[in-house]
Amino acid sequence: MTTFDKLLLIKVFRNELIQQSMAVYIIQEMEKFYVEPPSVQMETIYQDLAVYTPLIFVLSAGADPTSVLMKFAQEKGFIEKLFPISLGQGMGPRAEKLIKHAQ
Repeated sequence: MTTFDKLLLIKVFRNELIQQSMAVYIIQEMEKFYVEPPSVQMETIYQDLAVYTPLIFVLSAGADPTSVLMKFAQEKGFIEKLFPISLGQGMGPRAEKLIKHAQ
């Protein structure tokens, strides 16, 4: 029985263990790099940004970089120019308005 076969059995019989089992499978078949979240340093991200390059965070449950972002903006003196919004729950029109204002 292959490792993938075992993963399928876990999916069928113990679905609550699938996320953990998937991580173990990926580590065995590929490497740990693919399951570890990247260590994000705002200074590194900032160097890659430009006027036409927005910063968009795609988050998983429980992740909230807002405090890190706000602290960094304060340090750089950009807090007045920062308009963080969370898309969803009717925030689309507000985002569109901010984008149009920035243009």
